[in-house]
Amino acid sequence: MTNNYSFEKTPYMLYSEGIDPIKKMESGIKLKSKISNLMISSAIKQGGYKVIKDNELIIKSDRPSIYIANHTRFQDGPVMRTQIPNETYLLVGIQKLRMIDKLFFNTTVTMYVDRASKEDRKYAKDFIIKMLDRGHSFACFPEVTWNLTSDQLMMPMKWGYITEAKEADAQIVPMVFVYDIDKKECHVTHLKPIIYSNQKIDLNEENERIRNEMGQVILNHPSFVGLGINKQNTIPDILNEYPYYEYDKEQSYVLKKK
Repeated sequence: MTNNYSFEKTPYMLYSEGIDPIKKMESGIKLKSKISNLMISSAIKQGGYKVIKDNELIIKSDRPSIYIANHTRFQDGPVMRTQIPNETYLLVGIQKLRMIDKLFFNTTVTMYVDRASKEDRKYAKDFIIKMLDRGHSFACFPEVTWNLTSDQLMMPMKWGYITEAKEADAQIVPMVFVYDIDKKECHVTHLKPIIYSNQKIDLNEENERIRNEMGQVILNHPSFVGLGINKQNTIPDILNEYPYYEYDKEQSYVLKKK
């Protein structure tokens, strides 16, 4: 398996080459954490949207976290980094990237996943649980790719983040990004952290509950002006902002509702 789009390899790729992925990924975390602020500031400026935090995030600091957010555009990665500790691993799917974005992800704490590989995805899940047990935290976009629909506040989410949180006794920290296109602002709303401990849940029902709660935040936000890709921000606008987005390939990763 070759990594055609990104400089760094997934944990499964490292494992397949006889390299200890935990040792490899932990070895660079201190240096990357130190230079993250500079890289994040540069990426936010280049992305063109000012980040505005609508409320404060209050979490339990005695346990690892899985931060999740909705996903609509390329700016979401840098925005997510402004809301999480520098040492948190941001999950990024292998994809075609501009050189400046490769530099951003490869110099901040990132874990790549090959979404097209079943073996890579399965190994990633087990790896994340091991890393959570070691005290590390993660951030991801459960919709897997950009929501470019015209009729959904959020696309269906994959519920792996829930099973990982339950197995590692980690907390889920949802947040919602709403973009004001006219003012060039991204508003971030933090939701109450979720801790399951030994609570029994239906994964599908809980995943839909979280998705609906996040969707309501989008719907009720003053900066939101219409369903999905809103009246001020069409699909061509977003794709023109980031022409490297491989539409057909990326949309093939969208979870199909049964």
